[in-house]
Amino acid sequence: MNSIPAQALIQLHKELGDNADEFFRLAEKFWRFCMEIGVYQGSNPFERFFLKNPSSTRKASATLVRSALTPKSLPTKTVQNLHQEIARADAESVKHTGVLLILEDGFPADEACSLRWSDVLFNRLDRLETTVQFAIQKEFIAGATHDYTRPGTPFSAQELYRRAKACEDHWGTLDGHYVLEDFSGKRLTPKTLTEFCRELLLHCGMDYLSLTPDRTQPYGVGVRLLLAHYKHRITYLAGLDSDNGAVRFLLGLSLSGNVTADHYRSFTSPEGQEFLLNILSRDKTSANPAPPGERMQTSTNGAAITTMIQ
Repeated sequence: MNSIPAQALIQLHKELGDNADEFFRLAEKFWRFCMEIGVYQGSNPFERFFLKNPSSTRKASATLVRSALTPKSLPTKTVQNLHQEIARADAESVKHTGVLLILEDGFPADEACSLRWSDVLFNRLDRLETTVQFAIQKEFIAGATHDYTRPGTPFSAQELYRRAKACEDHWGTLDGHYVLEDFSGKRLTPKTLTEFCRELLLHCGMDYLSLTPDRTQPYGVGVRLLLAHYKHRITYLAGLDSDNGAVRFLLGLSLSGNVTADHYRSFTSPEGQEFLLNILSRDKTSANPAPPGERMQTSTNGAAITTMIQ
């Protein structure tokens, strides 16, 4: 390793682009560590690189290490464990439902805690299996109200329907209630949900080092990992680019239409919602669709109507 050509490092630095300094600094520290414990002797090629290229910026070591250790998605086994924990939880467990909304539907903790049952629409899409959509209206964006209504995953639809039935049986109606509200009327707070996300991820097999708190970030570490996995499933697992119009819409970053496609598509139209649900359904770690049977449909006034589908 003493004979790494300087030109090769320069070329590699160019190929890595914006992340080059982070990776090179981490490699520099690894080389130094190996020298300190005696498993490597010789000069540090990355130290030589930075001496000859002083324009490269040095990032704080803590930030560098944390960035290198933070996974961009969850292991398949962890996701399966999360699904099992959520499915086994009592229907009254608002904490597990909160994790579900973050993991499967991309809601930050504060938005999940503000979601009302009147905004959760069951079986509006023409499918035999249970479906769910979230009626999201964002106001005062460029002086107008924008529609970000999007579907949830098949697993999310099953579990939210199960909880909705339990809440309706307890209260007699879903009107006026929040999704993350227990039977006593107490709402789950974003802080409590954030803490529970980290606890549940540790319980489901995530490495402790991946869950080191970072107070400089807007969300708690558990919430960040769950949201990162949501983005992963609609990009890498769905085979789409991160700048794809559908991906940006599912992340709440674009308007309701994809003007970059060959043909304009309104994501809030029935066809657009079907398209988005197909993207979310490509991740096969979700539970299988429930068989035909009793279903709940939400009317326009928020009332729940139960029907039997043969």
